[in-house]
Amino acid sequence: MNDALEKLLQNPRLWRGQARADGFAWQGLASGYPKLDRQLPGGGWPQYALTEILLEHYGTGELQLLMPALARLSQPQADTRDTGWIAWIRPPFEPYPPALQQWGVNLSRILIVRPKKPADTLWAAEQALSSGTCVAVLL
Repeated sequence: MNDALEKLLQNPRLWRGQARADGFAWQGLASGYPKLDRQLPGGGWPQYALTEILLEHYGTGELQLLMPALARLSQPQADTRDTGWIAWIRPPFEPYPPALQQWGVNLSRILIVRPKKPADTLWAAEQALSSGTCVAVLL
């Protein structure tokens, strides 16, 4: 393993799925699934962080893991004036509005970005993340 990767893996802020992040304090965003929250550091999805969900095949119901949190994020918050955007960057499938609504997602807060070139996908994600107006970016 190269030195840069080894150094990164030693960083205590990096949570590896098989290890608990005991002693590292942050407040997670409740996933909506109590059993999952008990396994996630901070008691939910890490906020202001990248979370990767690995799958064998897309379209097998994986978004169900995110829907309760996305529904909450899409609603007006008591401590802020505006609700942020949930940006979907180059989704592999067309998000289905009736299903999102059924989960309680506010469709007026969904932004779907379809870059013309695959090379522009990461640029679009970077822009969404750095804008300060997105509460979640799905890529």
